[in-house]
Amino acid sequence: MLTAVSRGVPLLLIPQLPDHAAHAAGAVGSGAAELVPWELADAARLREDASRLLTSEKHRKAAGELADEINAQPSPAALVDRLAEIICVA
Repeated sequence: MLTAVSRGVPLLLIPQLPDHAAHAAGAVGSGAAELVPWELADAARLREDASRLLTSEKHRKAAGELADEINAQPSPAALVDRLAEIICVA
């Protein structure tokens, strides 16, 4: 999910587990994603929703904004030295 979002790709999500639902809620809240309930996820619905989502200017714009926000964050590698300092001080 983060790879797609970091590239500005709108997402069509089908959460199945509690942690999926929590992550999906954030993506939907940003406007970069939509949900399809598992019980409604048939081939026709997924094809139609994915096509609409990928051509929606609103969703593409929101996904691009979310990508900018994610890509502005430091990488985990850039944080290692600072985390080591914090752990060693504690």
